[in-house]
Amino acid sequence: MKNIIFILLVFSIQTAFKPFPGGAEDYAPAIRKQAEDMGKALVKKNYRVYIKYTDPRVVQEMGGEAAFADTLKHYEAQWQRYNMSVYDINVEDPSTVVDSAGELQTSIPVTMQMRVKGGIVTTITTFIGISKDQGKNWVFMDSGADYHNLRKKYADLSSKLIVPAPTQPVFKAD
Repeated sequence: MKNIIFILLVFSIQTAFKPFPGGAEDYAPAIRKQAEDMGKALVKKNYRVYIKYTDPRVVQEMGGEAAFADTLKHYEAQWQRYNMSVYDINVEDPSTVVDSAGELQTSIPVTMQMRVKGGIVTTITTFIGISKDQGKNWVFMDSGADYHNLRKKYADLSSKLIVPAPTQPVFKAD
């Protein structure tokens, strides 16, 4: 009986003092699935779905959904002209989830591979994931070359996010 009471006490203390309900491990499945859905949409050229997972501020900066889709189609046409295509996007586990003024934010390492003439180019970048509904739905933006400047543009992005500097693309010949 003492063992049962001790186990229940330990469990209730751990539950009561969980550091942040919904840490990265709790949100990771939803974040990864939605980021992977976004990546698959880009590979399949399903821009409607890709835009659905893009941070609305980015979509507005591109002139709205229709203009953004047109821009993506333009890039696709340019890539085809040079025999380039995105063929794989690999999403890794997100970093720590940060609560920034009621908005959940995280960073997610993403590896993208493009077929190019003579081989494959691999790039590693970091997506910023944002949820305004307690982690149910996530939208993403690429951190780009300089997270510091991105934070200047979007002041609500947390300085606590772990966003490594992007690496140089790597070419591997066929």
